[in-house]
Amino acid sequence: MIWSDYLIKHNRLLTPFNDELVQPNSYDLTLDNVIEVDGVKVELPYLMKPNNFILGSTIETVKLPNKVVAQVDGKSSLGRKGLIVHFTAGWIDAGFKGQITLEMMCLHKPILLEAGMKIAQIIFQDAHPSTKLYGECKNHYQNQKGATKAWDE
Repeated sequence: MIWSDYLIKHNRLLTPFNDELVQPNSYDLTLDNVIEVDGVKVELPYLMKPNNFILGSTIETVKLPNKVVAQVDGKSSLGRKGLIVHFTAGWIDAGFKGQITLEMMCLHKPILLEAGMKIAQIIFQDAHPSTKLYGECKNHYQNQKGATKAWDE
């Protein structure tokens, strides 16, 4: 079952938590102040050009219990401008703790990225209790802070 605004507000699985970012069935995530461009950390604002690929991070840290999973997706308003915020890493397993790394690409016209802007949305769902949590499975991104490169780089 996808969570409603009531469950999102009641459970508060994000830090910091802002009631104004709660949507009917999702929570708007905001962009942290540092991104990674070609392996170099860059402070925002940043004008992202077409065909640019960067790593960003949410300001929010998520902490999922063993009965909740989540999915990150783009904001419609940015998607209509040609910004993709994740390619294959939109799923968040039960037990994950950390900031969300975003794999972003600009497809159309330049887009100005600014710290604190609404960049994505997270959708929470109930799941059957997991016997093995994300952090117990040799996962490389548990407790990540900021834009995190692939673990084998």
